[in-house]
Amino acid sequence: MNLLTSSLFLKEIRRIAALPDDKAFNEIETLLKLLKSDETATADNGGEDDEDFEREQAIEELKDFEEEIAAAKRELTEPVESDTTVINLRDTADDFSDYWESKELKAEFSGKIIQLKKAANEVADQLERAYLLTCLDTLVELDIRSQVGAYDLMNQLDAWSKKLKQADILTPDAIQKIRAGKERAAWFRAKKKLDDADIAEAAGKRIRAPKMRDEAQAMLKQDWKRAFKNEPVPTI
Repeated sequence: MNLLTSSLFLKEIRRIAALPDDKAFNEIETLLKLLKSDETATADNGGEDDEDFEREQAIEELKDFEEEIAAAKRELTEPVESDTTVINLRDTADDFSDYWESKELKAEFSGKIIQLKKAANEVADQLERAYLLTCLDTLVELDIRSQVGAYDLMNQLDAWSKKLKQADILTPDAIQKIRAGKERAAWFRAKKKLDDADIAEAAGKRIRAPKMRDEAQAMLKQDWKRAFKNEPVPTI
């Protein structure tokens, strides 16, 4: 039997692509040797029926596909911090069996192929939803260090809200998290100015402190309108 199916070969290519160059070269050498051993094994089996060989290869690829789906399901037990598996799983589902030359094999395994493609896309959808929610949790906790950072966070949260809506997971909890993140961004400059006013007042600058609080209110008005448009601005 062949040692390296097309789906396994694709997995190896993806794995090697992520390695540093020095390690990648060694892995490529190993992969080339495996390919050569496959060619030798195929030549030695000259008497083996081509149809049997193709059928065996098809079964191996179906098993590889099943294993890829099972591995993706296991990722759902932990926070999903990357969408790489989502992309790879959908690629496998889209391309699976396209390169099979035998129409008979495609017909024989058509039910199994449909079942696996459906399962793969379902798991990919679950992983994508989990990934989007994990990213939201990270996004709302981003450190804000400047007005530009505050405005950038507002924009990112608005964009993420649209992504969650498209994925049909814009839940009340997600809406509340997005709201809290935008409020934090809207208050950033005003709170900083209020802290400065408190310091000024503690230093006996009683004229300067009220002016700084007025400035804080003006900042909040500007930033709140940017975040929430028509909503009334809180009074400091």
